[in-house]
Amino acid sequence: MSDKMTDNQMTVEVRGMDMVMTRLFDAPKDTVFQAFTTSEDLKEWWGPKGWTLPVSRMEFKANGSWDYCMQSPTGEMSCGKSVYHDIQAPDSYSYTDYFTDEAGRINPDMPEMRISMDFEELEGRTKVSSRTHFQSQDDLKKVMDMGAEQGMRETWDRLDDYLARRPR
Repeated sequence: MSDKMTDNQMTVEVRGMDMVMTRLFDAPKDTVFQAFTTSEDLKEWWGPKGWTLPVSRMEFKANGSWDYCMQSPTGEMSCGKSVYHDIQAPDSYSYTDYFTDEAGRINPDMPEMRISMDFEELEGRTKVSSRTHFQSQDDLKKVMDMGAEQGMRETWDRLDDYLARRPR
């Protein structure tokens, strides 16, 4: 599950009960940070290939939240809620992510994930690192078995395409 990081390739490593994903994007840090933290930007790229984001309500601040629902090409809905904790714009932020139903009710049968996002400027490009902490190995396995790695690869591919289309 571990790759060497090359240009525009996501690396994924499992370290204990953490899944760490890293990727380099060809855009300045402020631009990439904004793409992750504004509802309007997220609607343009969030979700695996072919999915849309018809529901996206965000209050990006400590104790704020992002409620969202992604829709597959066949109409399947996948919803979640992120509750923000520490925000150090444009360097990092952390949040707890939950699976929800379409009404926003947290699904107690699905894992809760504590996620930290870090953004590092590298000569006009941005290295994004996402660390997802799970409460158990079973929770990590459950999310990995759902296709989390492929889904995030496709999602970050869409972000890469979105950033390339944005005016500089």
